[in-house]
This record gives sequence, structure tokens and C-alpha cells, in this order.
Amino acid sequence: MGLSVVVLLLVLNALSSQEVGQPARYAELRSQPTACGADQPDEQTLDRWPEPADQNLAADQPVLVTITTSCGPLDLELDPSLAPASVNAFVFLARQGAYDGTIVAYVDPDFTIEGGDPEANGTGTFFMNGRRPTRPIGNEFPPEDFTMDRGVVALAGDVSDRGSAFFIVTGDDVRLSNRFNVIGRVVDGDATLDAIAAIDRSAPPGSGVATSPDQTVYIESVTVDQEAAEDSEG
Repeated sequence: MGLSVVVLLLVLNALSSQEVGQPARYAELRSQPTACGADQPDEQTLDRWPEPADQNLAADQPVLVTITTSCGPLDLELDPSLAPASVNAFVFLARQGAYDGTIVAYVDPDFTIEGGDPEANGTGTFFMNGRRPTRPIGNEFPPEDFTMDRGVVALAGDVSDRGSAFFIVTGDDVRLSNRFNVIGRVVDGDATLDAIAAIDRSAPPGSGVATSPDQTVYIESVTVDQEAAEDSEG
């Protein structure tokens, strides 16, 4: 009986350690050198939220955001009138520091770059109820004539798996459906996008396409410009 109890405790201990540890793909990418000669930031948070709190964003007031990456800054202008729930969710996560230390795990210079997924493999989200994704964001597609050109920023996935991940269009002539929740666009940061695109890449596990940077690109921080979005603090 005593031995059984000890074994059970060891198993529970191991399971507990797995629950609080970083996701396997994220840990693997952190073992690589950091891209662009930058310092490696602290690990991403393990916090999760069942849904985003209301950020009280004014529909007619653009929200300026700076994403600081290992390869430089990206200045974004978000448009709450285009996708109010999606912009609200992004701003909420930014203010919680959820994106800090996450990884840009997908890079295709002629298509998109993608980050904001805590699993770092395209399957994760920060919106969780226990271990289950809550998927709180519905469809908020742009007008039919909207063009998904370079610099456009949108939430990744569809209504079945849309969470915290987002992508930025990097190609100049991308054949990409506009059936994504577009939240805004990059207004300054072409040099950063080019630097990320220039990193050597390998095929991630289970894929034959080289989209995983051989040096890890981190999102060091996402800062919401307080002056441009001052009403959101109300």
C-alpha cells in the first residue's frame, strides 16, 4: 500500500509539472538563438482568460499599437469600427502582457507572418476555460471589396479555432481570402518585416514547407498608445 501511494504521488507530481510547464513547441523554439542579435526575453505568461474584458474602445477612434519584436518595432493602427470584438480582444491581451515573450512561429515572406499563439504551433490561444479553448470571437469580416495587401493585420483562424493568434500580410501580391477578422494594418515597420523575412527557415514538424525561422523571433511587448486610445481607459 505504501509503495502504491508513493507511485501515485510521483505520477500526480509529473502531471502537475506538465500542466505548469511551457508548451513543448514553445520550449523547443526557445532553445534556438534569438533572431536579429537581440536578447532573449522572459518566457510568456502561463495565464489564461475565459474571455476578454470590455476595453471601452470608441468605434470612431483608431487605436495605435506598437509591437516590439526581436527584429525591431511594428507600429499598427487598429480600427475598432471594422472588427470591434476582435480589436477589443487584441487590446485586452496586449494590456495583460499576454503577448510578451510569445513567438513569431510562422514566417512566409511571400504570404504572412503569424504569432500570438502560446503553443507556438498554430493551435493555441490565451482564451481558455480550464484546459478547453473558449473561442469567444465571432466572424467580423471586412467588406467584400477589401484587399488583403501587405501590412494588413488580422486574427488567424476561423470561428471554430479563432483565439489570440494574429497574422500580418507580408507579400505584395497575396491571393488570400478576406474572410478573416481584419483588425488594422502596419503603418510603420517595413524594415522590421523585411528583417524577419530574411531569417533562414526550416520546415516545422509535420510540414514540408520551410516556415519556421531557424533563429527565434519574439514578440517582446505589445504597447497600446495611451493618448490615441485614452477613451478606452474609461
